[in-house]
Amino acid sequence: MWMLLKPEGLKESQSEMIDELRRLSPEIKNAADLACRFLQLVHERQAERLSAWIIDVEQSGVAELKAFARGLEQDRAAVNAALSQEWSKDQASYCTSYVGSDACPSSPASQYLRF
Repeated sequence: MWMLLKPEGLKESQSEMIDELRRLSPEIKNAADLACRFLQLVHERQAERLSAWIIDVEQSGVAELKAFARGLEQDRAAVNAALSQEWSKDQASYCTSYVGSDACPSSPASQYLRF
């Protein structure tokens, strides 16, 4: 899938193969287009576009993306916060590095996660 989403840096033969896959399979083209749209809305922090993306995914028939979208819906508040709050990856990395570790045994997540 990464080749479909990150075509820069591919060899010419790889790019040609991806173009052929997208041409031959409407499902692959549709899945790749939806995944690219999701990446764009995440990178541009466009929480207001998420609902439309989820509707398009539900109508797409791509089972894997539909399951992913359902997961996003189940935790919609956290997803919206992630798309609208200004957190750097360093802050998130610091916060998550202790989840499930012995350094933070009182964390609710620690009962489920152990590293």
